[in-house]
Amino acid sequence: MRRVVLVGLCLSLVWCFSAEPDAGALIACAGEEDCPEPLVCVPERGTCFTIEQTNGRVCGDGFLSSSGVERCDDGAANSDVVPDACRTDCLEARCGDGVIDSNETCDDGNTVDGDACPGECKQAFCGDNILAPQEVCDDGNLDSGDGCRGDCQKTEACGDAITDVGEDCDDGNDNPADGCDVCRTVIWSPRVVTGRGAEGGLAVTTALREPTDITVAPDGSVFIVDAGQFRILRVDADGLVSVVAGTGVQGLDGDGGLAINARLDSPDSIVVDGRGRVFFVDDTRQRVRVIDVDGTMQAFAGDPDAPTGSGDGGPATVAGFGEIADLAIDGLGDVLILDIVHGSIRRVDRRHRQPLCWTRVLHL
Repeated sequence: MRRVVLVGLCLSLVWCFSAEPDAGALIACAGEEDCPEPLVCVPERGTCFTIEQTNGRVCGDGFLSSSGVERCDDGAANSDVVPDACRTDCLEARCGDGVIDSNETCDDGNTVDGDACPGECKQAFCGDNILAPQEVCDDGNLDSGDGCRGDCQKTEACGDAITDVGEDCDDGNDNPADGCDVCRTVIWSPRVVTGRGAEGGLAVTTALREPTDITVAPDGSVFIVDAGQFRILRVDADGLVSVVAGTGVQGLDGDGGLAINARLDSPDSIVVDGRGRVFFVDDTRQRVRVIDVDGTMQAFAGDPDAPTGSGDGGPATVAGFGEIADLAIDGLGDVLILDIVHGSIRRVDRRHRQPLCWTRVLHL
């Protein structure tokens, strides 16, 4: 009986003993061989301690060491897989141990931000202002139309061909003439430019009798062929109309002088080149005339008395055309002439000409 009491007293004394860690507690260890005697290794802490500091307790024996080496010890209930359990290293359940505890929504075994589970073990979600791998964007809210779509799966941008919140349309281009401009619907409303009322002044009050063609010059002005009045009109950017060629009386004269003093016979198709020169069809669609930038007019191509299709390689003014249906200017400034009777497109090569009469006519 006396022996039992002494043993119990000895255990009680050991249990109650707690010493502050000495220099040995600063020695890292992975096993007993790493600690000099009389220190022992506590692998769970990776540090050497004295026997007194461990109070003789071993992690997993169900007794909590009072030295602070252990944070918990539930004995056989210690677990590295059960939520909220004391872990097998006798440390409390914690973020980064790979087990989702009651105060966590995720735990991927680390405390690193930027992966599927943030460092505080709270599951990343759209709107938390943390860009997770499964997200394209995250601006801290669930609102669309502010650059990051509400589901965090798309960066919103005009021109990506996807209509986002706040956009009327998105056609994936920057063409303002296709009905969608800067992701806003463009509504085209027709209005009269010219063609009603009396002559003179604003284009909207100018009467047209028989307009047959129209073209736009590089400066934005509009040229109109009014065959019914034997005139060519110009509407400038301010909406003012002026006569470019023709006296209003049918005829065929005035080459070499001012176009406004010349008579036109049957004006039709019209084009303007990059220098502002105006080319138009006249004389029963068998001749092309040109108005220079100084307002003078010359014969450019075609001779109604020449055989149809003749004149290739020679002066354009003596070439024969059957019926000129349309004109165009190519990238080099040459004039293309569509002859529907001869069934050809002919090009007036201006690159080697000196005077106008030496311009050559070539088949394409």
